Amino acid sequence: MLTDRIYEDLRSAIRLIARNRTLSFAVFVSLALGIGASTSAFAVFNYLLFQRLPIPETDRVVRITSTNPASPLDQVSYPDFDDLRKRATVFDAVATSEADGFTVDAHGGGQPRMTIGMITSGDFFKVMRLQPVLGRAFGPDEDAVPDRSAVAVISSDLWQREFEGKSDVLGKTLRVNSTEFTIVAVMPKDFRGMNLGGVTLRSDFYVPRMMMSALSDPSVHPLTERNNRNADVYGRLKAGVSIEQARIELASIGAQLEKENPVTNRAESMTAYTQLGFLRAQRPVMEVGAFVFLFIGCLVLAIGCVNAATLMLSTVPVRARESAVRLALGAPATRLTTQFVIESCIVSACATAAGLGIARVFTQWLRAIQVGSGMFPISIDVHVSGSVGLFAAGVGIGSGIISAIVPAIRCSLGDLNQWMKSADPRVQTARMPFRRILLGAQVAVATMVLVLSGLELQSLSLVQMTDPGFRVNKLLTMAFSPVQSRGMTVAQAQQFYHELLERVRSVPGVESAALGHHVPLGIASHSSDVVIDGYAMPEGKRSLSVATGLVGDGYFQTMGIPLIRGRAFEAHDNGAAPKVVIINQAMADKYWPGADAIGKHIQVQGPNAGSAEVVGIARTAKYRNIVEEPLPFMYTPLDQTGETFMYLFVATQRDPASFVSAVRNAAREIDPDHPIYDIHTMEDIVRRQAVFEFRMMAEVASSAAAVSLLLALFGLYATIGYSVSQRRREIGIRMAIGATNRRIFRMVVLDGLKVSIPGIAIGAVAMMLGASGVAQAPANPRDPSVYVTAAAVLVGITLVSSYYPARRAARIDPNECLRSE
Repeated sequence: MLTDRIYEDLRSAIRLIARNRTLSFAVFVSLALGIGASTSAFAVFNYLLFQRLPIPETDRVVRITSTNPASPLDQVSYPDFDDLRKRATVFDAVATSEADGFTVDAHGGGQPRMTIGMITSGDFFKVMRLQPVLGRAFGPDEDAVPDRSAVAVISSDLWQREFEGKSDVLGKTLRVNSTEFTIVAVMPKDFRGMNLGGVTLRSDFYVPRMMMSALSDPSVHPLTERNNRNADVYGRLKAGVSIEQARIELASIGAQLEKENPVTNRAESMTAYTQLGFLRAQRPVMEVGAFVFLFIGCLVLAIGCVNAATLMLSTVPVRARESAVRLALGAPATRLTTQFVIESCIVSACATAAGLGIARVFTQWLRAIQVGSGMFPISIDVHVSGSVGLFAAGVGIGSGIISAIVPAIRCSLGDLNQWMKSADPRVQTARMPFRRILLGAQVAVATMVLVLSGLELQSLSLVQMTDPGFRVNKLLTMAFSPVQSRGMTVAQAQQFYHELLERVRSVPGVESAALGHHVPLGIASHSSDVVIDGYAMPEGKRSLSVATGLVGDGYFQTMGIPLIRGRAFEAHDNGAAPKVVIINQAMADKYWPGADAIGKHIQVQGPNAGSAEVVGIARTAKYRNIVEEPLPFMYTPLDQTGETFMYLFVATQRDPASFVSAVRNAAREIDPDHPIYDIHTMEDIVRRQAVFEFRMMAEVASSAAAVSLLLALFGLYATIGYSVSQRRREIGIRMAIGATNRRIFRMVVLDGLKVSIPGIAIGAVAMMLGASGVAQAPANPRDPSVYVTAAAVLVGITLVSSYYPARRAARIDPNECLRSE
């Protein structure tokens, strides 16, 4: 019976594995490393490209965006959202979410901390189909009247951290900025947050959008300003409605709004994306990075499979006679092949379990990586999910079959007479061309992994040496939020900052100090919509979006950014003075080519609108990305805005970390209870934020290269050692007729090089042809030094692998060897 046959094959396979424990363990290690690497890579790949919101029927939830000639991915204004909600018929519900930084005090009177909160519309929980583990979701009336419903839903993390997971949390208060919110619910634990282009934004709390005026800049009115587009909009499609139908209706609504609001909505429309489609459109480069991860993992898996197949081939001479006897007695070749496959799959099943363990450790390491400054709960929320487990199972089964197929064919096909004689040591088995071919393939793949690792390390080295265009050494940064954390007015906050600067600048050892709204190369950034006098606007565009920095006087001196022409901001550039801006050289070259931009005017749109005069031109620096092309950038005087969340930058003569206590004391002399956030040196910020992606890719690629080299060393040593054991008679004869020990040693080493050098050449050529598609800028994908280094390392690995087998061969006693034959 079939079940009896399967049972017999399983028992026989387990017996053979136990009999060849050393070989089986070697195969297990090779496959475990390969499966672990590929599963880890797939977990990252799955997270970056296929991570959707962890909600019921998530495929029915789409992302709704504003579209215009400049971008199809803009956010939506709240007035447009209100009109959309009234007119749309293809959605069960639509909702908004807007993330921002807030200060939170869960116990009243304590030291508030800065975190991320989410401002949502009333139907957010309906769209997401989220049921709080405690309490209730927002009601329709809480999304109807501004400033009336100060209620909050808190995350499971905040519930555990601040309230110890107690059920009496409902009804307690949470102080957000200077407003008391009543806690009405706790979010489910498995809702970890919103995927934001490769990282997960973990919101600590959710409040109704009608409370926005209590949480935002009082000079801005996003609920009523139609050209203030800040909201992320999600819609849940009705049953039977396709996304194409939704896009048609959204385009129609967009056309109606443009007709009704020609000033604010000219050339504006709406469309919908699937969650995955939006992420890929938002960060197309992320797709390349995801495939690079998967490519590296698959290369390591290929090495592991080849290594396992090579090891299993070493059993062919031993098992050939047994196979031949079984074939002679009438056993079908498929039965023998099945036996090999079952044996290999048992080992690979164990290797799959170990590989999943490796992947789990790897994903835990990724989740532990601190993204950004550490002030906000942002993480790389990669997990070994069900789909990752299925991938590992599929890879494990496939690896077992692939690893067994070549030795199975070698033992089940061929001349029976020849196999029956295989127990005779005079039968030539030493050459084993299949083993040499597989070993060459292994070296070729190892070369590709090593080259890719070298390119990633080169990219990291280059970005670390890149001049960001501002001061990095001996610069201390820390954040203050007097309005949010202390309830000050804007005027009081400005007075606090003026006194703080005076005190900090007088600290011995401080060269200068200044304020800025954002840290260069940080996660957060700011842009302004502008119209440039004399510049011909592209067709269909009302304004240009220009990256903007809000900075105080002394900023350029403190940050080491030289002014090329014009003047810096001064104390008199306040709200009562005419608006002024400073632009960088890239902006001057783009919008005033061949002319002097000093004295020209820029019409700033939106909040703090007005005509601003260009009074200075600064050297172009790096603002959002360390490898960005020269980016037009505009600086606005801090005192001409209503912003109150600020970073203090302190240039010091010595180690900036030693000035933390002095700056903290200066702040406490003004306000003893004023909290300070996000204290870091600029070196630390650049290391953790500016080069984060490059560092992570280099670490992953280097780990893969180390595993590949280990497997290559293992495979080469096993193959060369096995070859020596099979050629003892030949070596004895060579030594008997005059071959010296040195010549035998050289022969074995050269045999190893004859296998590895063609593999190195093939791998290098393959990588050179495809490196431009996977190498991360700014590395040169065809840099000869990387290829030469990779080749040298693999030649060195070959020499190390050959050394002990060659020494053993050189010590063979020809008399003893020939007597035993």
